[in-house]
Order: sequence, then structure tokens, then C-alpha cells
Amino acid sequence: DTDTVQWEIFERAFLADPDDLGPPSDLYVVGDPKQAIYRFRGADIEAYLRASAGADTRFDLTVNRRSDGDLVEVLNELCRGATFGDARIRYVEADRSPDAPPNATGLPAVSIRWMPPHPGLLSGNSVRFVDGDRSKMVVLEDLADEVTRLLSGTTMTVGGKVSPVEPGHIAVIVRAHADADAVVTTLTGRGIPAVQTRVGSVFESTMAEHLRLLLHGLRRPSDPHLARAVGLSCLVGHSPVHLQ
Repeated sequence: DTDTVQWEIFERAFLADPDDLGPPSDLYVVGDPKQAIYRFRGADIEAYLRASAGADTRFDLTVNRRSDGDLVEVLNELCRGATFGDARIRYVEADRSPDAPPNATGLPAVSIRWMPPHPGLLSGNSVRFVDGDRSKMVVLEDLADEVTRLLSGTTMTVGGKVSPVEPGHIAVIVRAHADADAVVTTLTGRGIPAVQTRVGSVFESTMAEHLRLLLHGLRRPSDPHLARAVGLSCLVGHSPVHLQ
């Protein structure tokens, strides 16, 4: 998920000078064309294609270790032979992971939930349409109903042992962190314990601060204070004794 400017930086740093007699280096690029197509974080599809075309060796991830095996097979049938935004971006069929645990609850891999329109969902304007805020509340309440149902007698079988589904077995994936707040509020309002993970901005992390120091150091390489700060960062890992 990179753009043209960012990719040019990597090209200049690793690929652009064939006369460079320095030690050889390898650049591994993990490309996700979906993020480029949707312009995730400003990604550009042309930058993805340019990076992909310039690779000496290409590998495809052909085993899906994240999704339910039944879902993987359905997606293979649905997308077989399809291209995405460009003829060079093809669908790569994936196998289900042989190490994946079986479906512990026996529930369908995907369940599509349809909510018929009713007056409580429609806006009060002359042109009637589904109100966004109201529909979100309906979805949240439906989610809480489903979680309550799963916690009310649903069992799971792991390693031949049957046990009830507990709150810690259920994960709710949201589109944005802000959506997670509403999910937690709704679930806890029903007496269902819920916690959030990965809350906060990546720019507030220790790694982001150390990268910021590195960039300042590259901009002002003669500054000894910045040089020492970068040396003590997790990117370099020197000790204060070493710097002395």
C-alpha cells in the first residue's frame, strides 16, 4: 500500500544504481493490490504494478491461514479467473490451511443478516431513505442479540472436549476504532464483558517516536545530540556506555 513518491524512495535506495559496488542487498516487497485499488493510506495502483513488474522473483501466498476453510473455498469459486482493476492483477486461488482447527461450533462460515426496512429506520425527509445513525443502532442491537444467543447454550468442540462458548471466544471486527467504542458500550450494556485492542494512534507508539528521531538525524547529520538519540533508539540499539 504505497504511492509513487514512496516507491521512488525505495527504488533510489535499493534498486536504481546498477554501478553501485557496495554490498548486495535484497528488498522484499509484500504487495496487497486491494489496498492499492481502494487507495488505502493513499496507495496507488500504478505504484503497485511498477513495483511488481520490477521484481526478480515473485511468490504468491497460496495458503490462507486466517479465514475459515469453507469461506476460502466459496471465494475461490466466486472469484476464479477474475481480475481486479487491471488485467495484470489476477485472483490467486488459496488453499485452506491444513493446520487450521475445525469449525468448533458447527455454525456456518458466513451468515448474511438482512434487516427489512421499517419506519424506525427511515429518515423524516420527504425523500425516504435509511437513516445512517438509526441503522447503526439497529445493527448494534442485532449484534448484541447474536452474541447473547451464542453465550446462551452454544457449545464448541475442541480436541474432543465439549465446552460452552464464553465471551473470550468471540471477536467482533470493526471497520474503525471509533466503531469499537459503540460495540463495547452496547455489549457491556447487556452485561456482556468486552474489551478493546489496539486502541490509539500508531504515531503515538515508541517505534514512531524512534523513527521520528531517525528522520531528524538524517536531516541534520552533524548534530551530535540527535546522533546520540538515534544511537540509543531501538533502531540502532547502542547502550549509553557504547556511545561514550
